[in-house]
Amino acid sequence: MTSELGRGGRGEYAIRQTFESMLGTLHALPVDEAHRKGVRLPRDLRAYGRSFLIDPEFGDGIYWYTIVDADAVLVSMELSMRERAVHRGYSIELVGFGSYEFDMPSYFVDGLRPRHPALIGYRWGRQSYQQVICEDHRFKSCSVSLRPCALPRYARLLGVGVPVLVDAMGMLDGSHELPELSRVLEELSGARPSATVAPAYYRAKVVEALTQLVDGCARLREGWEGLASKERDLCSLVERLMRSNVAGDLSTRALAQALHVGEGQLIEAFKRVHGHTPQEHVRSWRMATAARLLREDVRSVREIARLVGYSNQGAFTDAFKARMGVTPSAYRSARLRPQSALRQRHPL
Repeated sequence: MTSELGRGGRGEYAIRQTFESMLGTLHALPVDEAHRKGVRLPRDLRAYGRSFLIDPEFGDGIYWYTIVDADAVLVSMELSMRERAVHRGYSIELVGFGSYEFDMPSYFVDGLRPRHPALIGYRWGRQSYQQVICEDHRFKSCSVSLRPCALPRYARLLGVGVPVLVDAMGMLDGSHELPELSRVLEELSGARPSATVAPAYYRAKVVEALTQLVDGCARLREGWEGLASKERDLCSLVERLMRSNVAGDLSTRALAQALHVGEGQLIEAFKRVHGHTPQEHVRSWRMATAARLLREDVRSVREIARLVGYSNQGAFTDAFKARMGVTPSAYRSARLRPQSALRQRHPL
């Protein structure tokens, strides 16, 4: 395997420490070690960067990453674990975005159902964190992460300000589709350039991905501005009602009556503004609120169920598990995720 081309030094070392400490928890073996243990190697191993194979005793799959110029990281992985794992580590400051599939999106955004793929932005703070990897969960991703010192350089290349880059990453919450960005990430995941051209290829792909990110988010904003202000205002009023009365009657009929509009008008406004129905919005909000309370509040699961509009704990447990993949009790014991304006999400 050819090592990465970059400026090296402390920046590259800090990145390796952050990423490879998690790989130990995943029982990921460097290719040479996996080969010595008799693990069957994939035919399409990359000739550049660092590849790791999951020890077959604990799971299955491959994890690859490479460092570009000591301040950017590309990751491509597809793996699953046979048993629960808990990682406690320390992260450096990174911002980024990626395409996430199967069970992975719910590790970033509470209540987000699996999408194929889900585009999500994230920020890692310089801090200790805990990440729980659930057994039998399947993960697939391709992501781009940048150290803060890299942002001015890439912003200049794109002809935008640093805030534009950061805001674009923050817009990716798993609900938006940016086809061109997804295409670039899919190409990056499947590419196997030779070691000779790999440094130039991956540098170019980082720029291309950032270009499609900024362009795609600009188009999203243009689309939002094109919506009738009345529809946006209507959805905002519904969201206020949700936040002030999450335990109350939030049926489409009740919401429409409270706002003196027809149910059909309300449904159509939500589909145009958010891409889904009012009830899908309500369910996502209730599950996100429940997840936050489970992390931050000491009240019982029964009380939390009541607080988010479920009089029956069994129905709440079923709804929560359908959305999050685990029961409320399991989620409470497992999850610890900090929050911020651009959420501090810790991907694998």
